[in-house]
Amino acid sequence: MTAYLKTYGCWTNYLNSEVISGFLKRVGCDVTSNEEMADVLILNSCIRGDVCGEIADKLKEWNKNHPDKKIILAGCMPCFEYKMASELVPEASLLGPNNCRDVPKTVKKTMDGSRVEFLGNRTEDKFRVPRVCKNSNVFICEINQGLPDCVHVNQDENKTPFVSYQPQDIIEEIKRNFKSGSKEIWISAGDTASYGKDIGTSLPKLLEKIVNISGKLRVRVGPLKVDTVRPILDDVLEIYGSEKIYSSVCMPLVSGSDKILRKMNMDYTSQEFIDVVKRFRERFPDLSLHTEIIVGNEFETPEDFEDTKRVLEEIKPDSTRISEPPEDSKSDDDAEIRSRIKKASQFTEKISLRNKKKIIGKEVEVLVTDNGPGKRLWIGRDPSYRKVLVKDSSCRVGQFKDVKIKKATKSALISN
Repeated sequence: MTAYLKTYGCWTNYLNSEVISGFLKRVGCDVTSNEEMADVLILNSCIRGDVCGEIADKLKEWNKNHPDKKIILAGCMPCFEYKMASELVPEASLLGPNNCRDVPKTVKKTMDGSRVEFLGNRTEDKFRVPRVCKNSNVFICEINQGLPDCVHVNQDENKTPFVSYQPQDIIEEIKRNFKSGSKEIWISAGDTASYGKDIGTSLPKLLEKIVNISGKLRVRVGPLKVDTVRPILDDVLEIYGSEKIYSSVCMPLVSGSDKILRKMNMDYTSQEFIDVVKRFRERFPDLSLHTEIIVGNEFETPEDFEDTKRVLEEIKPDSTRISEPPEDSKSDDDAEIRSRIKKASQFTEKISLRNKKKIIGKEVEVLVTDNGPGKRLWIGRDPSYRKVLVKDSSCRVGQFKDVKIKKATKSALISN
């Protein structure tokens, strides 16, 4: 039996896809990169507004092009947008994000002609489980279960339990994978700053244990939410001083309008967001900032959108993901939403390119993480997690290399 797996969404979704592939491989089911060759099509979903449209289009495409193939819809959509998931593919089996271990029986029952649902809210850590990593140099480590602060989840309807994993289990898993060759560690969660609040510890304490692991590695810390990072900010800034942690912050702004933030039940103001960014930049001038805005809320006026642009100009993010709200809170004016998304894209791309051009001429140490798009071209990350294309035939994945930045494009820095 052969499966095809398509993944959308956050770091945790990509981790879940690695686990799903691992469990399938364990029971003798091959995972192919060619959907034409597959017996069953699995889509690991997200509920970000704009991604929901892509998912709907992909499922329609599958139904049209592969009417005889079985479909399994996995991930967040079946749990948090059950009605949408059921209407998009009524015949598909459903698998929740905390049910990766159930994928072998889901595939078997689906191939036998049954439609099944595994959508439990159980605790399911991803330690000591089979995984097929897309990039063996990068290890994604989930530190807690639950989505207490995902900006795309309606928290009033969120029944997923929040559970922080024990520090010793996390450290053992990172050590095991570092020993196997993973030099870049991604610390993953819906909000990493929430880690430990249920077990009497914290994110800074966990990071301190990670940077004390013997050997040269780099740690990419996942999303931080403003209201949860503020109480621990001093300790976060202190541990970020380690050379093992990328000087990179992923923090969703959502909107620069306090009115919209209140409407979306965000527990912070735009000024509080700005103040946290300033604290990071004061300590780490070379910090890279990655954020997200949601455009097209039903309550968003042109003035609210301008407020968002004003905040973006002040914080100068290195990358900005532009999302749409869920259908039930989205403006009816699709043309205006498209116009704002286009304006926001052009605006943030200019900011990003200006940031990159400041790095031209600097010498940086990069960790080579993957093969590049051409011959003698490699992909690396500098200490601030900026993408660097390295032209050097002697490079190898997992190597630390000193390079000089010669050029900047919208998507990457280019070295000698």
